[in-house]
Amino acid sequence: MIICAESRLSFIDKYGQPTLQPNADNFGLNHQEWELDWGKSQVRHEIFAPYIFVNRSFLADRVCFSKGSVFVFRKLDPHAKYNFHDLLSGIGEYKNEGFGNVFLNPIFLKTDAQAKSLFPIIKER
Repeated sequence: MIICAESRLSFIDKYGQPTLQPNADNFGLNHQEWELDWGKSQVRHEIFAPYIFVNRSFLADRVCFSKGSVFVFRKLDPHAKYNFHDLLSGIGEYKNEGFGNVFLNPIFLKTDAQAKSLFPIIKER
């Protein structure tokens, strides 16, 4: 399964700290059935502090994966399933700020046996 970030994604570890090493549980998947394959994933991250003009102060730092990051998951259990609607409703933290939107198995990342894209690219002449 491939998850592509449509917006920023931010995750919290089991100790309540921001993390750049999420696992399947952070994506709403069962960690006994799915494993994040870092070798095939393509991610970028960023750290920033939102500024609140009314209070004239910064909020806590946001540690997040950038829009366009691609996470590839490998099945550990051949009967593994995921809830499509839960994943599309958003994953991670700060959903109220627009974080957490994803594409599931996007067609523009699919390839054939020779690794040629199945998504047609049309260029203007």
